[in-house]
Formats: sequence, C-alpha cells, structure tokens
Amino acid sequence: MMCSNLHDGKDGSCMSQILIVDDEPQNCQDIAAMLDDLDVSLSYCHRSENALAHIREIEPSLVLLDADMPGMNGYQVINQMWSDDDLRQIPVLLMTSHFADRKQLLHQPLLEVVDTLPKPLNPTMLVDRVKMALTLKAHQRSIVNILDDGGQAIRKRHEGVLAIDRQGKITFANATALALLRTNHQMIFGVYLESIFEEPNHQVNSAWTDHPLHKVCSQGNVLQVESCLLYCADGSTIQVKMAAIPMDKEGELSMVIAFRQIKKEEAETPPEDETPLNYLKEYDTLTGTYSRTAFEQVIDDRIKVNTNTEKKLAVLQVDLSHFNHVNETLGHDVGDRMLKDVVSRMRSSLRVTDAIGRIGGDVFAVLIDDVQNHANAAAIARKIVGALKESFLLEGFELYIACNVGIATFPECGKESASLLKNAAIAVDGAKLVGSNTYKFFTAQMNKEILERVQLEASLKHSLERGELDASLAQLKSSHLGGFPEGAHVFELRVQWKHPKFGVNNASELLDLFERYAAVHLYQELVLGVLSQVTQQTDANTYILIPFTISGLMASDFIELVHKHIPGIVPSQVGWMIQEDSLGRIPAKVEGKLQKMKAAGYRLGVHTTIGNALVRAFDVLDVDFVKFSEKELNERQQLLISMSQELVKQMAVAVFQENSA
Repeated sequence: MMCSNLHDGKDGSCMSQILIVDDEPQNCQDIAAMLDDLDVSLSYCHRSENALAHIREIEPSLVLLDADMPGMNGYQVINQMWSDDDLRQIPVLLMTSHFADRKQLLHQPLLEVVDTLPKPLNPTMLVDRVKMALTLKAHQRSIVNILDDGGQAIRKRHEGVLAIDRQGKITFANATALALLRTNHQMIFGVYLESIFEEPNHQVNSAWTDHPLHKVCSQGNVLQVESCLLYCADGSTIQVKMAAIPMDKEGELSMVIAFRQIKKEEAETPPEDETPLNYLKEYDTLTGTYSRTAFEQVIDDRIKVNTNTEKKLAVLQVDLSHFNHVNETLGHDVGDRMLKDVVSRMRSSLRVTDAIGRIGGDVFAVLIDDVQNHANAAAIARKIVGALKESFLLEGFELYIACNVGIATFPECGKESASLLKNAAIAVDGAKLVGSNTYKFFTAQMNKEILERVQLEASLKHSLERGELDASLAQLKSSHLGGFPEGAHVFELRVQWKHPKFGVNNASELLDLFERYAAVHLYQELVLGVLSQVTQQTDANTYILIPFTISGLMASDFIELVHKHIPGIVPSQVGWMIQEDSLGRIPAKVEGKLQKMKAAGYRLGVHTTIGNALVRAFDVLDVDFVKFSEKELNERQQLLISMSQELVKQMAVAVFQENSA
C-alpha cells in the first residue's frame, strides 16, 4: 500500500483526513496542489485493491476516488464500501474520465448516492466539494457527540438521519438517508427540509419558522410522526415514520431527523394518493414499468395509430437467466434491487417513445415504436443484451446474469398485442437454443420448431414417467486397459427411446435430440436414476462409462447434483464419455471445470468412430479412455482406426470397443 501524509496542520491542530486513490502518482500531487490552501491532511493510495484497508485505517473525512483504475475500478470500490456499515458513511467524490461514460449509465443506481467530478478537475469545484465534505464530517461528529451512542444511530441500515441547521437547511445525511431519498451529498446539502415534504412550496422564501417541526423542536420537544410522505430526488415518494429531535440551542444544528421507510405490508392505512388503485393496475410497483395488462393496452393503442401508416412496431421479450439464483442465495431485497437496475439499464438502451412492461417475475417486454427495418430492432436488442451482461454491483457483491431476447414485428408477426407477445416469446425460446445473451426474430419455421420441441419434451417426460426409455448397461471389451486395474469390468450406459415419432437407438443421436430441444435436464434425471441404482449393486472392480456432450455435462452444475443425490458415489468408478461431435465447442471456462472433475477423481474419455476427434480430445482433455465404435468401415478407415488405437495405447490410455460376443 502506497500512502503518505503530505503536510501537517498549519496551527498544529488535528486536521481532517482526505484519502486520494489514484494509480497515477502525478495526479495525487496535482490534487494536493489544488487543495494546498485547505488545512487538511492528505494521504494517497496507488493501488485500488488496498484502498479499503487504508480507508478503515485512517477513517478519512472524504475519499477522492479515481473511477478508472487497473484491477479493482472505482465503482467496485464504492460497492465494497457500501456493504460495510462504517465505510458507507464516508463521503466519496468519484473522479471520472468523462463528463458521463458508459459505466456511469450501467451503475446509475449506485451513483445516485455518490458525487462525481469529471477530469480534468476544475480546482474551484474540487475545493467547494471538499469544503462541503468537511462540513458534513463536522456535523456528523456533532450528532454522534449529542446522541452519545458511539455513532450507532447514523450507521443503522434501515434508518435515515438528517441534520438540520437553524435556518431549516439540510447539512448532513447519513448513507441510509441518501439511499432512501435517491440523492447524494452534493444534491441535498443546503436544501431546505421543507422541500422534501408532501406539501408543495410555491413561495421563493422559506417559511421554516412557521413549520410545525420548527415550532415543536424550538420548545425543546421531540416530535413523533407516525406516517408521512417524503419526496425523493427522482420524483418518487416514500412513506416514512419520523422523529424530530431538538439539538442544543447554542450549536449550529437545530434538530436531527430520524426516519424509517414503512413497507407496504406494515402500513395500516396508506395515504389515499400514495398508490391509487389505477396505478396498481397499470404499473409494476417494484420497477415502475407497465403491468402486463397495461402493456398489452399500450401495444394495441400504438397499433391503432399505426394501422393506416407504413410505420412498423417491434415487441421484444427479454428473459433473464440465473436471476432465481440471486433471489435464492442473496435474498429478495438484493433481487429486487437487481430488477430495478435491470430496468434502469434497459431504459438507457431505449428512446423516450419506447415502453417497458414487466410480464413475469424475471421477464420483461419492450415496445419499439416506429421501427424502420429489422436492423433497427436488432440494434436495440444488442444494446439490451450488452447492457445486461455487464456486472451488477449490489451490496458488496459483483453479480452477473444473462438474457435472451425474442423479437416480433408488426404487422408481419401479429396484428394485436396477444399474438405479438406470444410470437416474441416463441422467438425467445429460439434464442435460448443458440445460447445465452442472444436474440432471435420470430419466423413461421421457428413456430413450427418450437411446437415440435414442446411435443418432444412432453413425449420425453411421459416416456420417462412410464419407463419407456430403455436404460441398460452393456459390457465393453478392451484391447488395452490403460489406467484401469487388471480384470476391471467396464460397462457403458445405453439408452434407447422407442417412440413412433421421435424414438432413436443411437446414444449420439439421442443426446443431440436432448440438446437441440433444450431438454438436457431430462437426460440428467435419467442418468441420476441409473447411477443411484448401479452404485448400490456394483463392486469395487466395476466401472460405468456414461455418454455425454460437453454442454450437457456442464449444464446446471450437473456434477454437484450427482454428489447431492448420490452421496455414496465413487468418482473413480465413473467415466464421462464425451461425444466427439461436441469436442470442437469447448470454451476455456469449461476446460477449467473438466479439470476440476478430474481432480475429484472422475475419469474422462471420448467416443469416436475412426479417430477424427482424438487430436482435439487430447488437446483439451486429460483423457483416461477412448471408445471406438464398431461400424462397417472400408479398408482405409479400418487402417486409420488401427493406427489410432496403437497411438492411444502408447499414451497409456484405455481402449474400449463394443462387445459383439
């Protein structure tokens, strides 16, 4: 950690500490020069990953934080600070490299409570912000001293605290107050308290001396308010329970306001105009987007306007992936904040004439007005995908989700809201077949494929329930056992599906069906059932090889599911046999997972025909075995197989073939 005190107090007194976090030493020196006339102690830190430790060590009155640093950037530092009850009370001035940049748009909710200043820094603006921070710190100390609670009141995560001076102006807000009011120190400092209450103010001059809060507290009395509305910086309101506590008449502060938001389930009789019935019908109360019913009406209204014109509309369905994992592991509060951030990012990708609706728990729809062509709709879909795949900084966590977007255009894909939304949903399913963070346009062929997929998945489920998928173990013969012990009995799991329309006998074709129709989870369920039975019946010299594709093996943390459902499994007796067709699609992160499986004791192998995939297999896998299919081969292919088998044997890898005996 690089840090140093740059100068001492000019009168020998204890000075306020300011920490400058910037990876450029010259920037630290230049900022020091700008602040030279202030009686403050400056420290600096060149490595952002050390910033949190240094903040805890010196407890500065202000952190001047560079937004763009190698390693941990300024936004990530702020996110970590806001997860700590003590650090979140320290004001931060974020120094950005532009007046506004992409990261500011992505992390706008986080920046609502943080002041920003673009580089090059305006010295006058910098000095003013620092002076304000020092005043805030002084008032914070006064509150702590008067309340005599060691700062517990201002550190409460669910209780906002405001300090009010003799003129009725806000001179301090704790972190919770900033978050609840969706504001920052720069915006709220010096604002009259009257302006955040429900009643509008039409007069230029303050009428603070006539305000009930002032009248009660000036007599030395505490005022308790069971319910009132406060206006936030974004124009929304919150219902709060509030207490006004008078301060010492000799000090600068007249009172401290403590308030806590009343959640809807706690409110016995919410204010009449807080959430009108019409609002509940038209809008999602969490995200502020249209409800499904209202969104359908918006689509139909736009269609009526555009019916006799050449203008086109596009309806996009945006499905979030992995959101349930956030809800289940981190709680609904974090999940709710993420949904708000999702909507914020989507809005930044749209025009003001476009509309957003929440049509499911983690499903949104977007109406794009006046679409010139498919390229326009595709460009917006790409912007949404790009915005949502960036990290979300919430409660000290750096979280990632994925999404898929389906696009249906008017009038080609439907002439009313119901058909457009239905076809956008079908297009989403088509995008999911391609992979995460993709988009697809609806087509008639896609509709046919999706319907076929629904039929296939239903047939698979019914076949599994009725036991119509024939799972059996077939013993393999070996010409070389490699790392398997002498006398090992090696079996392959074979699955046949006897269905008049979809039925197949070949493992590779069956796996392809499962993957093509996004039904890999059904194959996984089948494998779990077979393994559960086999592990109870086999001895220590029996080994099971299970056909799988790479994506199927990696999907939904399958190996974790195996350990959860079959606690007695012996990994070294199980081999995952990768189909050669899937070997060319192994991303780097999957290679890491495969290595972890090897480290856990599992065996990895490849199923090939004439050895085409062996080079790739040995390149990306730590191969334990190779199974060669016995098919009718010509003389040249038989020669290739013989050569491949000899090569595999020389590498001390087991070689298996189907046992025709």
